[in-house]
Amino acid sequence: IAACAINPSREYTTTPDSLGLEYQTLKISTPDGYALNTWIYSPNLEKDNKTVLVLAYGDAGNMSHFVYHAAAFVQQGFTVVTFDYRGFGRSSGFPIRRDFLYHTEFLDDLTAVVAYTNANLPHQKFGIWALSMGTILATLAAAREEAPIDFILAEGFVSDTGQQVSRINTLKGKAVILPEPASRYRRAVRRVKIPLLVFAATEDEITTLTDAEGLVAGKKSPRSVIPYEGGHLRGFQALSIYGFGDGYVAEVIRFLQENDK
Repeated sequence: IAACAINPSREYTTTPDSLGLEYQTLKISTPDGYALNTWIYSPNLEKDNKTVLVLAYGDAGNMSHFVYHAAAFVQQGFTVVTFDYRGFGRSSGFPIRRDFLYHTEFLDDLTAVVAYTNANLPHQKFGIWALSMGTILATLAAAREEAPIDFILAEGFVSDTGQQVSRINTLKGKAVILPEPASRYRRAVRRVKIPLLVFAATEDEITTLTDAEGLVAGKKSPRSVIPYEGGHLRGFQALSIYGFGDGYVAEVIRFLQENDK
């Protein structure tokens, strides 16, 4: 489909138990009545770093595509919460407009998961691990007053939704549209004051390294960019040293230690 931006999958390619990971499956309800299928990965008690990460993934697939990524964080002591947006994976069905850059309802989904996990999982630090479209949702969530979010880890960060649509349509020959004015997102980006770590690909033409560097330039809030050689959302592959994504996770740990309150 030429216009297709959002491309969900209902089938799971793998599950956490296939890697021998300890996890819990549950359904988190949204205020408007959708059930979001959720996996909570628990670290080894001796390694538990009391930090919770909620994954807000991009516009395609489902959470099963990130089991190996989640495992890399769990092995270093993180509690990882992954969920499927409405219309994705085994969450409630939803009439998705595939030509939208994102659905505003996905923000409701992320907010519901953040609220549930913040209330029910003991932690000292709480962050969103956001990828591509998920960075839009994480930014909108973190820009809200009293949002219980301590930091954002981002890859493929969308710095301007209007610019994003223009690039996608020009470079990929699509006809993607915005679900709401780009001005709302621009305001949200300015309002985010929490620590932000951005992984940026040298070969990404849509969410560029230059965009990421612009987010950091002249900002007083703690923001850092980690460039890597490769394409869009290939940071785990590019930053693997001895095991999948170990260099990526090491950069995250370093950033959190440097910005420990």
